This record gives sequence, C-alpha cells and structure tokens, in this order.
Amino acid sequence: MLTVRNNKHFLGRAATVPLAISPFAMGSALLISPREAKAEAVTYSTSKRTYKVGILLLDSTIDPAAPGRGPENPDPHLFYIADQRTDIKPSGWELDNPLAPATVTSDIYSRWSEPGGRDPGHPYAVGQKVTKDMAAYWEVYLTRATESELLQYDVLFITNHRLTSMTPQDREKLRKVVDAGGVVWLDDCGGMRMGPSGRFFLEELQFRGTTTGLNNSPGP
Repeated sequence: MLTVRNNKHFLGRAATVPLAISPFAMGSALLISPREAKAEAVTYSTSKRTYKVGILLLDSTIDPAAPGRGPENPDPHLFYIADQRTDIKPSGWELDNPLAPATVTSDIYSRWSEPGGRDPGHPYAVGQKVTKDMAAYWEVYLTRATESELLQYDVLFITNHRLTSMTPQDREKLRKVVDAGGVVWLDDCGGMRMGPSGRFFLEELQFRGTTTGLNNSPGP
C-alpha cells in the first residue's frame, strides 16, 4: 500500500486524513486474515466528520476483450466495508462519494449486471436508487471528472491487476489533488504496473514482483 499526499497543505480540510487511512488499511487486513483478530477496547471521539472518498477508474485498465465491462475495479466495496466497521473507526466518521450517481443508468447496468458483467449475481435494475452497498456508488471515472470535482475528495483509491497509464491531463489532476491536501492511495492488487508512458506524476513510482513497493528504475 502506498499513499501520496502533500504535508504542507494538511492544516486545512484534510488535516486528519492520515488518521482515516489507518482504519481503511486495518479493516482490509482484518477481513482477509485467517487468524482470529483480537483488539482492546478503544474509546473514539463521537464528533461528526464526513470524509469524501472514491475509487478511481482508469481507462487504461479496460480489458480490450471485454470493453463493455469498463475499467477494472477489483475492490469495489472497500469503502462500504470501512464505513460499516464501527469497531475500528470513530462512530462520528462517515464516508461519502460526492459524485455518486443517483440512480442506476443503462451504462451502470451493463457494466455490473448484464451477462458477462462484473457482478451479474447481484443484478441492478435501471432506475434503481444507487446506495452505498452498491459498487457503482463509490466509482469515480478519472478522465470524466473535472479538476474541481476531484478537489472535493479527501481520499482517492487506485488498484488493479494491469499495466496502468494516465494521460497528461489526468496525471495533472491528481497532482493538484495532492497539492491541495488530498490523499491518493495506490495499492497493487497483484500485477499492477505503471506503463513506460503515461506514468503517475511521481515518475519513480513502480510496483515490482509479487509485493508492492517503490523502484527507481524507469522500466515498466
């Protein structure tokens, strides 16, 4: 797991975002661990705080053999699960996607519910209200989102299994999110690599081998 942020700007709206990352990461670890999880009782603040979060979808992760499924999203319920884990987050914290669609469109239905879609076992209905327990709620298309829309976010999550690249415009949008105090959270789901062209705005960033990490080599 890698988070990218600019500490110089954390005195403003995103001043507590680093604290928000820990429950997300901890929740993921607890959910996948085969061992029994033990924790001491902790009293958290109950003050209300809403974090604006989203899972970024990158056009470069579209499978050419199945373009109708759209960009890859291997962990679509990450933030929903984190939002429900009241045992590892303060009760006053809430996670929202400010760009969440209001209802299921035909495109959302095709992506998730049609035969060959990403989750046909849990079908949507066109016109259905999109709620937090639905994968589509948390998705944010990087290319479609404007700079001003992305600047709303406290945390944007990127993960996939593919060779990943970004357009200069998309890369600059993410740079400005970080400069404004937002967090870009990258996680190699297995096989995620930054392509030799269209790199992340930190050009040294690269995932290697079977585990995540940084590598200074310019290769893919």
